Amino acid sequence: MKCLLWIILPYSSFLSFATGHLWRYRRDRFQATDPDAETDRSERLGAMAFRLGIALVLLSRLTIALTSKPDPPGAIYTATFAVKVVAVPMTILGALMLFGPSLVAGGPRATVSPVDRFTLPMLTATALSSAAVGFDPDPDDTEYHSAAMIFAWFRSLITLHPLPDTMVHTPLPYQIRALTLMLLLAIWPYTRLGGTFVGPVIRALDRRRNLPAARIVRRMGDDGVDDAAREEEITSAAMDFSLTAGARPGGRS
Repeated sequence: MKCLLWIILPYSSFLSFATGHLWRYRRDRFQATDPDAETDRSERLGAMAFRLGIALVLLSRLTIALTSKPDPPGAIYTATFAVKVVAVPMTILGALMLFGPSLVAGGPRATVSPVDRFTLPMLTATALSSAAVGFDPDPDDTEYHSAAMIFAWFRSLITLHPLPDTMVHTPLPYQIRALTLMLLLAIWPYTRLGGTFVGPVIRALDRRRNLPAARIVRRMGDDGVDDAAREEEITSAAMDFSLTAGARPGGRS
């Protein structure tokens, strides 16, 4: 069970995350999941709130992991906790604004898959696990120490030297949080949230790639307009010359 939870499941989540992004890119280039200028204003605002909330949550978690120490929590902990109090509801609200219109809409606009319906409970579970971690009453194990253990376990996965024993000795709220994050990571590319970060990058790269071609087409169009105007001027001048020649004395009509 230890290897299943803390080695096989995390690496399966990483594999699902990578292959899911590749599959989504080849299938529709994240166009079906990325809110663009044609979507509702609420969905665009939801995408912005979701991106900002996720960024703040990751920043606070990374700060806690990098500054973990056995001393009692201080100003850094208070600041990161305040950031999470704002960021977590913002993330959930952004996700609701993204999912809401598609959940209640009928017809072809309702493009919500069963995985999408499973995503909201997963986000809620992630938020609740974050709250459980933040209010962990265990006095012998502060959040800093447990966050350092989770960070060490995650780093061991990245370096291909997994340390499952690190998570076995971590308190239950932190284990639940790690498992919910792994499950959310596994289903991420297959949901409407999959394009919230990758979609804008792909669109920016496409615009940059198509910019030279657009300039060439515009230049060819301008040249075509100039050539047409030049031909019209030549034709008009020829007609004026023929009329003038016919009007001269002795000229042929």
